[in-house]
Amino acid sequence: MLDINPDAAAFIGLRLTSDRLDVFQGDARTILQGHTVFTVKTRQLSSNGIADFIEQSVRRFIDERSVDIRNLAGIGIAVQGIVDETVGCIRWSPILSCTPVDLGGALERRFGVPVMMDNDANTLGLAHSVEPQRSRNGCLVSIMIGYGVGMGIVIDGRVYRGNRGSAAEFGHMKISGSGALCRCGARGCIEASVGDYAIYRDAREILELSPSVTLPADGATMEEIAAEGRRGNAAICNLFRHAGSVLGLGVSNIVNLLAPEAVLITGAGTASFDLMKPGFDEALMPNILPSVRDITEITVMDWSLEIDGRGTIAMAVQHWIDERSAA
Repeated sequence: MLDINPDAAAFIGLRLTSDRLDVFQGDARTILQGHTVFTVKTRQLSSNGIADFIEQSVRRFIDERSVDIRNLAGIGIAVQGIVDETVGCIRWSPILSCTPVDLGGALERRFGVPVMMDNDANTLGLAHSVEPQRSRNGCLVSIMIGYGVGMGIVIDGRVYRGNRGSAAEFGHMKISGSGALCRCGARGCIEASVGDYAIYRDAREILELSPSVTLPADGATMEEIAAEGRRGNAAICNLFRHAGSVLGLGVSNIVNLLAPEAVLITGAGTASFDLMKPGFDEALMPNILPSVRDITEITVMDWSLEIDGRGTIAMAVQHWIDERSAA
């Protein structure tokens, strides 16, 4: 991507969560040029309502940013859940009350440009893979912790999605057959111990948190819980330590399975990683096979909205490049 004329085309990236739509503008080098937030409660919208809201928001963004619609070459969308990127369909998502949703096709018909859509952990992995300091070859794993837990696998610069976009459901790997109940309905998932909603659920048994706060817990509430741990609350410290232990065991399984060049752990949940780290360290290395222990770089990175935005743009740019190469 570094040799591409950055002015060759314009791209729009979208990051859809339960309560907001982030709209980004970027160029052919995935450099961000603009960003706006629109608030929304996605679970209150129908399938058509979601498409209507996104169309209205993007057109407003284009007008306010004076984007030349004639130069628009593609749109990339990141969303939580299981996404079949081959047809632009959200098969299941915790932020939607109605699935499946043919969002990609609906937006392509409205804007007349290719619309690429993927799981948000996949786009995050893609964003990291196109950073200048990283090789385009080999395997990179990006794990995102926050309200939920997701993972993206990028092999030789391409996201590995599996059949119908169902691969890399790291958050739903089982650590125990009888553990905490996950929002997927099963027990013992990694997410059921590591996700913000799980930490909040257990913290409410320990702290007098405001009853007006409902799931998903907001950032301020998660900061309040973490602050209590840093003040020395042993029960809260143990809660985060357990989350770190589950995460470390899960990462060790990924390293043993894939032997990737790098595992990057990021997401809003890393704000509390200092409390998870003791449990993470205890569980990680002892469970990695000696033969692969020294070949994978494991890094915890601060999360930023910018890297999420670059991932949505990179997805659209990659499709644009593929189309031009095939022509």
